[in-house]
Amino acid sequence: MQDIFQCDEIDPTYRLFWRIMYYTGFDPVDALNLTPANINNENDTIFTDRGKNDKETFIIPIADSLKNHDLFNLGDKFPQKLHKGKLRESLKILRKYLKKFGYNGYVSFKCLRHTFNQNLAENGIDGAMRTKVLGQTGKNTNRTYTHQNNEMLKEAMRNF
Repeated sequence: MQDIFQCDEIDPTYRLFWRIMYYTGFDPVDALNLTPANINNENDTIFTDRGKNDKETFIIPIADSLKNHDLFNLGDKFPQKLHKGKLRESLKILRKYLKKFGYNGYVSFKCLRHTFNQNLAENGIDGAMRTKVLGQTGKNTNRTYTHQNNEMLKEAMRNF
């Protein structure tokens, strides 16, 4: 994804949109409904009122990888004004460039959310916290977003 985030051939609006989903676990609706008011610069947090869990507010620390990428200057550049046709176009462009950079698997916006969860798991964030961060209602839903691998198992056994 880093190649895509840095590719100047791609509209920066799309790159920001994808980056936000990749580093927050927000789904497209969450990302599209963000405004500058959702960002707390003093605490380096970003929040959203997710449609799940009776509109519970989720506060997420802003990843270092999101800082300094026009996140604090969303303004007119932010894709919250995109309509469905633009969303489809954005996904089509994402798929095109992932293929260009060597990824040939299926890609959807949900894949960015799954990757976020996987990165949390690989960095030692437990299932309950990942469930909360992703705004899920139960542990079973979180399993969909996590793909265990042998390296994770080896690391867990080393720490046992």
